Amino acid sequence: MIVMTSIKYKDLLLTLLFILSFFFAYAFEGISFEKDEANSYIGKVVSVLKDPTKKLTFEEVSSQPKLFKYTGEEVINLGIEDVNNWLRFDLKNLSDEEKLVVNLSHTNIDEVVFYTLRNGIVDSTSITYSSEVKRRTYPHQYFLFELPLKKGEEVTCFFKLRSNTQLMAPISIHTTKGVLNTLLQTDIFSAMYIGLMLAMILYNIFLYFSTKEPHYYVYVNYIFWVTVAQCIIFGIFEPFVSIHNVWFSSRILTFSGAMSGIAAILFVKSFLHTAKDSPKLNKLLNVFLVSYLIVIGL
Repeated sequence: MIVMTSIKYKDLLLTLLFILSFFFAYAFEGISFEKDEANSYIGKVVSVLKDPTKKLTFEEVSSQPKLFKYTGEEVINLGIEDVNNWLRFDLKNLSDEEKLVVNLSHTNIDEVVFYTLRNGIVDSTSITYSSEVKRRTYPHQYFLFELPLKKGEEVTCFFKLRSNTQLMAPISIHTTKGVLNTLLQTDIFSAMYIGLMLAMILYNIFLYFSTKEPHYYVYVNYIFWVTVAQCIIFGIFEPFVSIHNVWFSSRILTFSGAMSGIAAILFVKSFLHTAKDSPKLNKLLNVFLVSYLIVIGL
């Protein structure tokens, strides 16, 4: 009797283990969207494939999911490489909304192609950095893609990203109302930053004309280039200047960053009188100055 009971318990345990293994094998491994969450990035459930040949097609990468690897980062750092970066994630809508928005909140990407794969049907949208912001579905510097998805439906999403500068992939999922709130907060922060920097520029210009002290002029030059570089990072520089050129777009961030570095060196040299009071430091600063000029030339 004891032996029979033991056998029954073993059979029951094996049955439970089989059911659990079946459940985990078919468990949804992507992101289940229920509601908007501020600053909630999905990088940990996004897998990455780097294509150094830049020849792989969507059909080739989508049919080989095992080639994709997880990074474990909430915001994926793709570095600076001359490759096509493929990103993949599964999305399931558990909310009552029938339209979601995928937000790639990075502005300095040369080319973004967003693919969706659902029931064997492929859809894609391509946006380039030099394209006019006002022509996008959402007229904003971020890369935003609408995704019709009813409650309970699943879809596999892919990004193909290419950039000549440092590439990050902060991806988040929103409702149409939630994404507008997120963009509003971003724009308010950007406006506050620009307002503060413009106030500093105007104040130091006033001091320069009042005192005729050249340090203030050099400092204004430094603040100006820092502001320009930050506006480019925010993605709000080109919409204001209305220059849509691939060559210009791919180099303006490097140029403005180098110019802000040059302006900082000139300010230090002027304010500390390094040529007179610290010749060794002055020579070192000149080395950095030449380095920045070389970067601009490249």
